[in-house]
Amino acid sequence: MDSLLFFRQLDTMRDEDYIKSLVSYLISPVITGVKPCSIINIFNNARNLLLLWHDISLQFVSDLKTICL
Repeated sequence: MDSLLFFRQLDTMRDEDYIKSLVSYLISPVITGVKPCSIINIFNNARNLLLLWHDISLQFVSDLKTICL
């Protein structure tokens, strides 16, 4: 997928779908084994991402572990 198209689609998503898709995109090289690790920064922009990440992070990571095993 064209990365510009991906970011345009991100803008149309609900906040929870937005952050899940963004984080998944940013850590995909780690999940696929291309990179050993990634550092990402989550910050507020037009959306309150910090509070949202605080609310969903544990479940997101748990779901990710289930998918990757």
